[in-house]
Amino acid sequence: MSKANNTKFLMVDSHLREGDYEELNIKELFHKYFWSKWYLYVLSCLVFGGLAYAYLKKQQPVYEISSKLLIKERDNDYSSPDDWVKRNLKFSVISENVANEIEVLSSYSIMYDVVSDLGLDVRYYWKHNLSTYDRYKDFPISVEYYELNPLEKTSFEIRPVDDTSFKFLQDEEGGLYTYGEEFTNQFGRFCIERTEDIHVGSDSIMNVEFIHLKALAESYLTSLRVAFSDNKSMTSILRLTLEDIIPERGVDILEAVIQKYHRIKFEESNAIAVNTLKLLNDRIVDISQELRVVENSMEQYKVNNQAFQSTADLNILLQSMNTLTQEQNDLEVQLNIVHSMKKGLGNGTGEYELIPINLSLINDQIQQLIQPYNDLVLKRKQLLLTGQPSNPIVQAVNQDLANLKPSIFAALDNMQKDLQMKLDTATNQLAGLQQRLKSKPRNERILSDRTRDREITEDLYVYLLKKKEETNLALVNSFSKSNVVDPPRSTLDPIGPSGMKIYAAGLMAGFVFPFFFVFLFEMIRDSVQTEDEVKKLIPEANIMGMICQNKNKERQVVLRQRRTLVAENFRVLRTKLQFHFRSRKKCIMVTSSTSSEGKTFVSMNLAMSFALAKKKTVIIDFDMHKPDLMKYMEELPENGLSDFLTAASTIEEVIQKSDISPMLDYIPSGPLPLNPNEIITESKLDELFEHLKSHYDIIIVDTPPIGIISDAMLLNKYLTNSLYVIRSGFTKKSMLEKAEGLMENKMLVNPALVLNGVRKTNLYGYGYSKYSKYAV
Repeated sequence: MSKANNTKFLMVDSHLREGDYEELNIKELFHKYFWSKWYLYVLSCLVFGGLAYAYLKKQQPVYEISSKLLIKERDNDYSSPDDWVKRNLKFSVISENVANEIEVLSSYSIMYDVVSDLGLDVRYYWKHNLSTYDRYKDFPISVEYYELNPLEKTSFEIRPVDDTSFKFLQDEEGGLYTYGEEFTNQFGRFCIERTEDIHVGSDSIMNVEFIHLKALAESYLTSLRVAFSDNKSMTSILRLTLEDIIPERGVDILEAVIQKYHRIKFEESNAIAVNTLKLLNDRIVDISQELRVVENSMEQYKVNNQAFQSTADLNILLQSMNTLTQEQNDLEVQLNIVHSMKKGLGNGTGEYELIPINLSLINDQIQQLIQPYNDLVLKRKQLLLTGQPSNPIVQAVNQDLANLKPSIFAALDNMQKDLQMKLDTATNQLAGLQQRLKSKPRNERILSDRTRDREITEDLYVYLLKKKEETNLALVNSFSKSNVVDPPRSTLDPIGPSGMKIYAAGLMAGFVFPFFFVFLFEMIRDSVQTEDEVKKLIPEANIMGMICQNKNKERQVVLRQRRTLVAENFRVLRTKLQFHFRSRKKCIMVTSSTSSEGKTFVSMNLAMSFALAKKKTVIIDFDMHKPDLMKYMEELPENGLSDFLTAASTIEEVIQKSDISPMLDYIPSGPLPLNPNEIITESKLDELFEHLKSHYDIIIVDTPPIGIISDAMLLNKYLTNSLYVIRSGFTKKSMLEKAEGLMENKMLVNPALVLNGVRKTNLYGYGYSKYSKYAV
């Protein structure tokens, strides 16, 4: 094969191995977090599914109530001349104005008034098991009046006794009362009326809850949605939606919100006319009193002096004087109005008030200035409903108002000068006529004066009444800023709660909760569990075998007629040791990091596995600190390894025959010395292993933990293999770091790892399915 082909083959093979490794990682994660803990997910899904079911049973269906409102726009944009973009892009002005109306419709003050007017602070409902059923207008009782004492709980039970009386209770505390009568108890003062016949029985208990109006308004305000009906077309139609468990109540709330909004906008649009009407009413009251005084005076004078008017000249003179006097009064009224308007503009308080307008008294030039000013004042008040005086939009309106003030002042000054000039002229002419009148007889002149005063006052009174009616007509025909396009209506079917979504959320929580539980457990767990975890900590480790968890707690699992999974694991380990290391005679040391990792268990059952394979086997309990081998034997021999090392016994005397198998012998640890290291000598070890290697095929040496005691390192020159036992779920990850150091420093002969106590769920991908038929 050419070098190029070789390179290509290696690259393909490398990619294949890399893909296999990535696939193995995915399988490992799936197994670790899901498959190995499948029962947690099943239990969690059942629990959260049950909670979702209970939640759905407890919840009442929710309906959506909607309505459409057309906001009419009037061209009243009197912003500064520099803001030419707004004036030319009219849709932006419409959008901004409608956005202001959205804020008004969704304001807290409107919702508070609505829930208060509808009496929604009293909730009526039935209870059945864990479910509640709210009622709105079809409840057998109604609370006509209540005044609560400060309480933590505000819900009560109403238990009917008969047609006229009931029990008013909270936690079995309360008393017996009569329908329609006001009563007082420790909870407050109440008056409850019966609206229909009530069935008396154990199932007729009614519930009443008193809700704080502020909290109720906030709750409904959160549910209320006011938005453009179609955002793309930039229309001025708003869509109002509200969610409620009782459709009729939701319709009433939405209707009340719209009516309240109409009332507010009506009052705003008629504020100018109302101010003008107030001024006219005040003036009419004053003129009527003056007219009454003049008529009484004239009547009394005629009776007392028998004065009558007879000459034609006097009538002409009086008519001229009446005309001048009426003109003088009209001019004075207009001057008073101009003075009031200037006073309102120059109050100096920083507040902006509406300027009253009477169309017949004010010329067109001033009307063209005052109308924009009043519109800006209304716009400013509307902005302050939902904003602060420091708002940039409010500041811009303030600037526009400030810019209009000088022009209005100047126009009013000019009008005041013109009116004053006309008034002075009329006054001079009237003075001349009065001089002419003095030449008439005294009684006739006095009577003429009083007649003239009565006629003038009467004409002014009629004139003001006429203007009042004109203002009232203008008030009735005022501009309406909104129309209801679609009246509030509820959906036929409930929009929630969605059973599918609740169950989906429950199942999702059923999967997420155990996942995070397993993830947290894996994060805090500091012991190894699987072969892959061992490989990550010791990448160069040779894992010779995996021993399944021994749930029966039996010490001897490898027997002639035993075909359990654990016994099969030891047979696999034996086979790997035979074929991986080709030496005919094997001396295998079994050690671990610490005690209780199953070192003696592995040693004994591995020795038994070799013995069943017709291999002459001996096992040595070299752990003279904490020996465990004798727990597997029925007899307790007198001699042991410590006797041989101290020359108290010969080799033949310490080797014991096993009752388990004729091919298995063992050497117990013997009496425990004070310091085992002191009795271990090289000469004795040479003698021991030379004898054993000449008589046995397999030598298993059960040593103390190499991570704690150094006895095991003294045997390296006699060993062919070293098995390092790791117990799944017990051996700490930090201990494996020490084991890795021993292997890197070649302190162990042909080291291999044995993972002991592996749970069956962690045997994925390692032939467990093939051996599961052997499980007990």
